[in-house]
Amino acid sequence: MDLGSATILVLGMGRTGNAAYDFFTDKGLSAVGIDSDPNKINNQRRVFYGDIEDVGFWHHLNINHLAAATLATPELESKLIATRELRKAGFTGHIIAGVHFQDEAAPLHAAGVDQTYLLMTGAGIGIAEKTWESLQTALL
Repeated sequence: MDLGSATILVLGMGRTGNAAYDFFTDKGLSAVGIDSDPNKINNQRRVFYGDIEDVGFWHHLNINHLAAATLATPELESKLIATRELRKAGFTGHIIAGVHFQDEAAPLHAAGVDQTYLLMTGAGIGIAEKTWESLQTALL
């Protein structure tokens, strides 16, 4: 699978992956989503079937134009496999992984992830921003 030029790879197309994909494309960036659930394949988006825990998947992925990888899959082991396979293939770009628990960060960094993002922190900041906005509107 050829990703095209300057593409961001989004692994896991659940709520987090879809939100990341939409963010990238809204910013005018090229994104490709991969998910192991065939029901998540989407023709409106560039979302393809792929089992990232299957070594065969990585042998068919052309990363020549990959700019970054966002690991949005919920399973730690999947993120570790993806990171190791990307690095083994020679990918030197940024890999960012969403984590559910802070103790997931250390093994991901050891595997080659550049940055982790605690997902519930982001959700908390988002709801706080909405609350702040509503307070500002009420005070006007």
